[in-house]
Amino acid sequence: MNSLNYMNTKRIIAVTNDEEIISFIKIKALTLTKLNHQVTVDFISNPEEILSRASDSNTDMIIVDLGFTECKNIISDIRK
Repeated sequence: MNSLNYMNTKRIIAVTNDEEIISFIKIKALTLTKLNHQVTVDFISNPEEILSRASDSNTDMIIVDLGFTECKNIISDIRK
């Protein structure tokens, strides 16, 4: 992969442990990749890892499953 494509890669963090949601997001990311939109999705369910990864400047989007047990705390902590 050349550096130009790397710079255009969109990094998404998905906070969930629901297999149906994970499958849906993987299909959408694959579809975008086939359309020449570089997308990387990281699925995380560990609260400590979520906060450290969310503060990374390379993160373009965070998707939070509202059914995730700690989502209220996670959303407020990410916003801080």
